[in-house]
Amino acid sequence: MWKARVAGYEDATKAFQMATDEKSPEFSKYLGIMKKFVVDNNAIAQEKALDAVMAFVENGAVAGRLVARGL
Repeated sequence: MWKARVAGYEDATKAFQMATDEKSPEFSKYLGIMKKFVVDNNAIAQEKALDAVMAFVENGAVAGRLVARGL
């Protein structure tokens, strides 16, 4: 099960890095679940999740909302 999450986190990271517009709807799709990424209970999956969160924060205009929500 954790391997599937790793694959998902890697896909999300790629999507965030490849988004050509910081206001892409791709970022909004994940806004509500970012907090779940960082609390993954598998260390390997959590590392990939943190990579995805970093890509999200670095590339998405909606990332500021995460701070407002307490992530």
